[in-house]
Amino acid sequence: FKSVFGIFVDPGVIIHFFGLSILLGISAFLTVAMPVFAIGMLPLGMLGITLTVACGFAILFGVANEHDRIEDWPTMDPTGWFESLWLVIAATAIAVGPAFVIATVFGAPPVIKLGLVMFSVYAAFPIILLSMLDMQSVTSPFSADVSKSITRCQEEWGAFYFSAGLLFAGLFGYFVLCSYSPLSIAIGVVLSVGVVFMYFAMLGRLALAIGEVVDLTALDTEEDEEE
Repeated sequence: FKSVFGIFVDPGVIIHFFGLSILLGISAFLTVAMPVFAIGMLPLGMLGITLTVACGFAILFGVANEHDRIEDWPTMDPTGWFESLWLVIAATAIAVGPAFVIATVFGAPPVIKLGLVMFSVYAAFPIILLSMLDMQSVTSPFSADVSKSITRCQEEWGAFYFSAGLLFAGLFGYFVLCSYSPLSIAIGVVLSVGVVFMYFAMLGRLALAIGEVVDLTALDTEEDEEE
């Protein structure tokens, strides 16, 4: 329970969660309620998604380095997080790309397509991202060291996949059962922001747990490297 929801005791996490929820929730609400505003809301939505992913990566770094508070937020230094964003984008594209293409080719309904995308992120994204961090290259989606950690740290990987599975199943279930009204879509977007934050926190705890097997030096902060 602490590994999933513990990050929300950090005031910085709460502030960024509410700020991004308001930004993305309002954008989604207006887009669904009044499609004429869709083009105008697109830049705000892209900004919100970018900041959400960057904040998630900040949480990953903070948790992996056992910081009591997340201090290096992308809102303080946006340009410093471009490299991290590129890693997340590349890992997501590699994980989601095949499933998205297959679903599109066969004309799968939006709910099925969403389920395939979420399952691809659930199954492949953590391995790909940690491998890129281990190899310190976006062109290396698979690492021998990370593969080794899967067999040596089975409990840690199992706990991560179990918790992530519950989060994704809950979020997917909400989108399946919701009425797709402007308010329900906005609520779903807010829940998605929370899931992203919790997911990256769990990924940070996983990286910390397998640190003895895999030397993820890319996750070390400057202060930790100096020590």
